[in-house]
Amino acid sequence: MKRFRNFELLEEIPSTNSYLWELVQKNPTLPELYGVFTRHQTHGKGQRGNTWHSKPGENIIISFLLRPQFLESNEQFVISELASIAVARCLAQFLDEDQKKQITVKWPNDIYYGDKKIAGILIEHSLTGNTIDYSIIGLGININERDFPEDLPNPISLTQITGKEYELAEVIAFLLHEIQEQYQAILRGLRTDLHARYMKHLYRRDGQFYRMKVHKGYSKRAYAMYSRMELSRCATRTANCMTMLSKNLNSYKEIYAINAVQDADTCRQTSDTFVKKEK
Repeated sequence: MKRFRNFELLEEIPSTNSYLWELVQKNPTLPELYGVFTRHQTHGKGQRGNTWHSKPGENIIISFLLRPQFLESNEQFVISELASIAVARCLAQFLDEDQKKQITVKWPNDIYYGDKKIAGILIEHSLTGNTIDYSIIGLGININERDFPEDLPNPISLTQITGKEYELAEVIAFLLHEIQEQYQAILRGLRTDLHARYMKHLYRRDGQFYRMKVHKGYSKRAYAMYSRMELSRCATRTANCMTMLSKNLNSYKEIYAINAVQDADTCRQTSDTFVKKEK
C-alpha cells in the first residue's frame, strides 16, 4: 500500500467507517480522499443495521473521506450514485465484455453480478445546517474469497467469476481512480451525466435478468405483469415516504421518495411497452 498517499493500512479493526469517523473528529482538517483499509473487520456495518462478512485478507474493506460541502443536505444521494458507479467501473476493469454486462446497481447502492451480490456500500454523512460537511464512504468488495458462509443469501466474488486471484492493491488503485473521476465530474457540474449512468446500471431496470424466462416460454405479458407488480410496490413505497415527509422527518426520506417515483415511472414505461408489443 506504499503507493497510496493519505492512506492507512490496518491489520484489524472493528469497522473502517467507525475508525475514519473518529479520526475526523480528532483531526478536522483530514484531507479529502483520505482512506482506511483493513485486512480484517470484526464488526463491519452494512445497510439497515446489517453486518458485513469478509474473510481476513481476501477482500477489500475500505473507507474514504469526502468533503462535498457544495452539496445541500437533500442532495445526499449524489454521493451514493458516485460510489456505486465508481465500484461498478472498477470491477469492470477486470471482466470481459460479456461479464461487464452483468454488473448492475441494486437500489440504492449494492453492486450485483447477475443475481448475486459482489459489493456493498455504506455511506454516512455529517451535516452542518443545510449542507454536507463531510461524507464517509465505506466499501466492501468481494475479491478473492471462494467459500462464503452458508447463511449469506447470494454472495459472489471476482475470483469466482473469472477464476483468477487478484492483488488487492491493484484493485484499490483502480477503485481510487474511479472515485476521483466521478467526484471530479460532480465538481464540474456533470451530475446529470452521473445520474444517467446510475440509472442505466440499475438492477432489473429493463428486465435484464428476466429475459431468460421469456426465452423459456414465458410470454411478454407475464413480464408486463411482473412490471405492474413492481409498479404497485413502488407506489406504496412512495406513499409511505410522502407520509414521512408530511411529519417533517429528515431529508433522506425525500430522496428515498424521489427514487421510488423514478422506479415507478420506469416500471410503468416498461410494462406499457411490453403490453403494446404483446397486442
